[in-house]
Amino acid sequence: MPGQFGGIQINGVEIGSTLIRAGPHGLEFLFEDIAFDRLFLSSQNLCVQSVNAGPQVLRTFLAAAPRLPLGFGFHSETSVAISSNCDSRADFVTVGGETNITINVQNTGNELRVRLTTAGGIPGSLDPKFSVRFDSESHVVIAVPKEDALGHFGITSSQVSVNNTSQVSGGNLTGDVAVALRDIFEFLTGNDFLGALSRDRTFTPNITPLPLDSINNAIDRSQFNGKPFKQSFNSANNTLRLDLGPEG
Repeated sequence: MPGQFGGIQINGVEIGSTLIRAGPHGLEFLFEDIAFDRLFLSSQNLCVQSVNAGPQVLRTFLAAAPRLPLGFGFHSETSVAISSNCDSRADFVTVGGETNITINVQNTGNELRVRLTTAGGIPGSLDPKFSVRFDSESHVVIAVPKEDALGHFGITSSQVSVNNTSQVSGGNLTGDVAVALRDIFEFLTGNDFLGALSRDRTFTPNITPLPLDSINNAIDRSQFNGKPFKQSFNSANNTLRLDLGPEG
């Protein structure tokens, strides 16, 4: 099937075998499900997954942040809120005989909320608070096993870009003061840590929600029986169908 279609939007994957049986008008060919997830690539599901990725994006922000001024630290309330203003799409793409599923997700209007701890017995109510608005774009490529061969689905690349970041703005009075004194912070530490929080960045996420294990396990069962598969597109469900071969 490679070369027959490319760039077609898909919602999921289904794996099965074609059952051959005698019918009233001759042989009948029926597709029997072995494993499937027909919606994990749908736009709605991809957007839900992206909104839930806030903790992972936060870890990336904190890892990229330069040294804080002496006596300051990140409070546990520091968080990232990924916006539900989301646009996403998954496509089956064929290029040069290679077949892949490409996933693209865009979230606009996200927010990094920072609370800093202070030393010296200063009340927590005076902890400086900041916020940074930003957009994000995620791109994931999943390799699809070739027809008439034995193989697995696998993520070959994944990248998240943070862009359109706004300047840091104070979330309370002490936050406003700290933003106003950013030049002093930079003088003390040698780093503009407030400015670093508002820079565009790109990172490689740890993709875990995709249900590739169950799909690959079904392929392993077919490999045990020595059955390569055929690819087709099920337009009724907008799914990529892998047929492990006739049985019966």
